[in-house]
Amino acid sequence: MIPGKNIQTVFDLELARRCTEQLHFYEASCSHSGFAAAAEYCRLALNEAGFEKIELLEHDADGKTSFFDCTMPPAWDLTGRSFLTVAGENIILADTDKIPFAAAPWSPPTPPDGITVELVALKPGEVSDVRGKWVLLTIYDGRNPQGEFLEQLRQNGAVGVVAVDFLSGKDYPDSIRWFNGTGRFGWYPLAGDQRLPLFAISAKQGTMLLKKLASGKVTLHGVMDSRIYSGKIYTVTAVIPGKSEQEYALFSHIYEPFAADNAIGFGAICAIGKAIREVYGTPERTLRVVFGMELYGFAAYLADPGRAERISGALNMDAINHKKQKLLTFVDSPLCAPWFGDWVIPEILQQKLPDTTIIRQQGNLSDDTFAGDPLCGNVPVNWCKNPSGSAHHCGCEDFEADWQWAAEEFPAFASAIAAMLQFSAEETEKFPAFAAAEFQEQSRLICQSDKRPDEKLLLLKGAYNYLSGKLDSAAKYCHTTIDTTVLEKLFRESCSTVSGKSDLSETEALPAQIIPQRNEATPFSLAKIPYNERKSFRLNRLLYSLFDGKNSLLEAFRLADWQLNTSSSETEIQNELQRLKYLEKYGYVTLKHSKSI
Repeated sequence: MIPGKNIQTVFDLELARRCTEQLHFYEASCSHSGFAAAAEYCRLALNEAGFEKIELLEHDADGKTSFFDCTMPPAWDLTGRSFLTVAGENIILADTDKIPFAAAPWSPPTPPDGITVELVALKPGEVSDVRGKWVLLTIYDGRNPQGEFLEQLRQNGAVGVVAVDFLSGKDYPDSIRWFNGTGRFGWYPLAGDQRLPLFAISAKQGTMLLKKLASGKVTLHGVMDSRIYSGKIYTVTAVIPGKSEQEYALFSHIYEPFAADNAIGFGAICAIGKAIREVYGTPERTLRVVFGMELYGFAAYLADPGRAERISGALNMDAINHKKQKLLTFVDSPLCAPWFGDWVIPEILQQKLPDTTIIRQQGNLSDDTFAGDPLCGNVPVNWCKNPSGSAHHCGCEDFEADWQWAAEEFPAFASAIAAMLQFSAEETEKFPAFAAAEFQEQSRLICQSDKRPDEKLLLLKGAYNYLSGKLDSAAKYCHTTIDTTVLEKLFRESCSTVSGKSDLSETEALPAQIIPQRNEATPFSLAKIPYNERKSFRLNRLLYSLFDGKNSLLEAFRLADWQLNTSSSETEIQNELQRLKYLEKYGYVTLKHSKSI
């Protein structure tokens, strides 16, 4: 550390704010033409903040190119004013000149004069006569309209969709929801998907339309001025060079229309890099930063093995600040990629932010932490987020940035990240006690549960492997050795207390004999499957990571349930087996059969 300088006092909040607001300006329209300008701005801002080796990595946005089974959606531009009105009345329901994301991305264009037809109201999944009509889609669970259902509406003759989120509408009746994740396979559409123009309106407007429909016929007029094309998208990366080429990384997505989600992640990281450069000059380890189209952009970056191998661990800084509440959720490393950052970062954040509630969450290989999957980069990733509640992707005040809190929060993050860069072998001496304490608590819960003896032994082994993996990660990171004898002794003692007979149910017998071995990254866009043979589903990424050719299907479920605090039913296990048989046909997995249970 440079004498007389403290990272808390040198943190440049105005730089963070300026970078956030400028990036937000370029991203507001959700258009790929704006994204190109946003990527170039990222390059300039990173250079100003003192980063080096700045790269703009170009990817095809064509609906065909895939990384880790994430197929990049085609490029989409909002090319002019798009709007929706009640025909014959002076009622404007949506206007992209005022709120650009009122037009959902990847909406195809209407004829230049627009479409003027009758409106019909449906709930998601409901089928009715929609031929030649606008469909008012009423949503009560906060989810995006599913791509498969939207395609069915198109096949049934609908001309467009008007979506209203009544869940966020309870708290924010005048705001609209950004409907982005409407792809059929993966979040976003593919080249072969058939799309409908989709407008978002507020809950107040949706209630008004429902009342009008109850009284008689309603006709809407809509114009979507857009284009879908084969273009480019960018991942932006840079470093603060360290004394060692060993990298600790910060991930944050860009290309979304809100300052809080997630231009602010970029702004905060720029200021954090500048502060680290000012205080430490050249830190012990290299700080790597990666910005891109969330899951898709991170997959594109990590698909190059050389890039992933240089990164020892990472922190995702998506959605770290909203006005809603001073609360942080810290996501631990997943079972398949244990990481000692679980012990370091929350402790420092709590010290620096004593009035902030920090909730711990088990790692689940979410879309923000998927890189911990051994087949998706094998980079253990923590994620610290500020939950937005019902305000998520809602154009309301609570989904905006809280700069007053940021003045306390961002320097605390800078301290935690600096600690990871500077972490020394001496500091690992406390970790065996951490691991022992956690194992004792896990062992108590497991052994006192009503689980069968074989399940208890499986979970004890899982807890031991996870915690010993954290110790190993610290030893490797700091080029030292860590004594694991206490943890090993506790593990043996706990196992010795487990006795009794294990009887499987009839429905458990088959999954106990099936041993899945995955051959590809977790299926997402199903890129290896011919388009007409694909089936819409979402897989549990953590569960899929446990299909390692050693665990039986039943054991993988028990380990995932333990880690995620869930309880999968026998029906869910049987359904997963059917999905695996389907995926085996296309080479995603191989199913072996054990000769003994």
